[in-house]
Amino acid sequence: MEKAEPASVPIFPDRIQRLKDARTEAQKEIEQLKAQKLAEFQDFEKQGRLHIPCFIPDVFFRAFDQHAGSSDQVNQKVNADTDKELVQINEAFAAKKQSVIDRLMATVVTCEPKAHVNAKPGVRV
Repeated sequence: MEKAEPASVPIFPDRIQRLKDARTEAQKEIEQLKAQKLAEFQDFEKQGRLHIPCFIPDVFFRAFDQHAGSSDQVNQKVNADTDKELVQINEAFAAKKQSVIDRLMATVVTCEPKAHVNAKPGVRV
């Protein structure tokens, strides 16, 4: 007994071929765009100025690293800023330490008995 093809699934060979052609054409366009952007970046490197019409992360960060200076300089600046901020934090801590301790102790030690807002007068538990 021969198998019959399902009637609900029509076969369109020309449609499948058009989809394949569209996919290959899109891939070619992508490759051309990549080549164009790479050429622009190489031109940028030769001229030494930044002109990136659209954001391409790897191109941008390579250009940024090239013009931002060495990582040692950046690390030294970050460490100096961090040390400066730590000194400010320690000074603020030393200046306000006693007042914070006094407020905390006053709050913990002082006892002011009050009835809870949900407590009903005259009801004992």
